Amino acid sequence: MHIPSHPCGENPAAPAVSLARGCKVRAIAVGLHETVRSECIVAAYDCSKCPGYCCSYPVIPLNSRDVKRLARHFGLDFEAARKKFTKVDGDEPYAMRRKADEHFGRICRFFDTDKRRCTIYEARPEICRSYPGSKSCGYYDFLLSERDSQEDPDHVASTWNK
Repeated sequence: MHIPSHPCGENPAAPAVSLARGCKVRAIAVGLHETVRSECIVAAYDCSKCPGYCCSYPVIPLNSRDVKRLARHFGLDFEAARKKFTKVDGDEPYAMRRKADEHFGRICRFFDTDKRRCTIYEARPEICRSYPGSKSCGYYDFLLSERDSQEDPDHVASTWNK
């Protein structure tokens, strides 16, 4: 089977990197096309294997473009989307509303707490699109370590961000 290489030149079939106690993580290539120059980052995390820690931050700041994007996604006008999906939180005029979560206390209102996935991925806010902003995610590194130490591949290391 031929696996095409990533547009940045990275091979998605790259060998897995061994971690402690035989755990493995496969580095994936992520193209950053919004930057001025073309870059390729080899990411050492896999969001599909994470329970959504970044979605549990106490404040998820949005900007007016994010509110407009949500309004379009749901067929609402700006003001209706602002009232329904955001609240003022400190210096943030558009902070994402949150809901209860068994692992983290509170989580983004658009996070599916059963499937542990974003329900508005195509319309997700800018901060979510750019997270974590580097080739590694501190929570994912911590999660792999905890799963390894607990000898449980499905363990969720919680933080209870209220």
